[in-house]
Amino acid sequence: MTSIGRPRSVVADLPAYRPGKGAKEAELEHGIADAIKLASNENPAPPLDAITSAVVGAATGVNRYADHRASALRAALAGRERLPAMGEAGRAIVERRFSWPAVTDRLLALYAEVLGGG
Repeated sequence: MTSIGRPRSVVADLPAYRPGKGAKEAELEHGIADAIKLASNENPAPPLDAITSAVVGAATGVNRYADHRASALRAALAGRERLPAMGEAGRAIVERRFSWPAVTDRLLALYAEVLGGG
């Protein structure tokens, strides 16, 4: 039986995370300047405008409690006669956004933007 509030032994026995050196530490240690750390999901370039906009948009309203009752969802689902049409519309959106051609187009556009061609 597992104790409540404690991780299983396979998790508890994992080694602790040990962060690597920061760019400034590496500069001092190796006598170099303008080091760029890329080993920990860091990027020397600023974030893309689309990412900055998405973060700013997601942060809007964080000073308010969420609608824990999901009022808009409850209202939308209240009309049972509309559920089949809503399901079909949702499926169409998913198929349109996540089809192989759509995903490929977005990926190629991202590559073009990252590589400076877009």
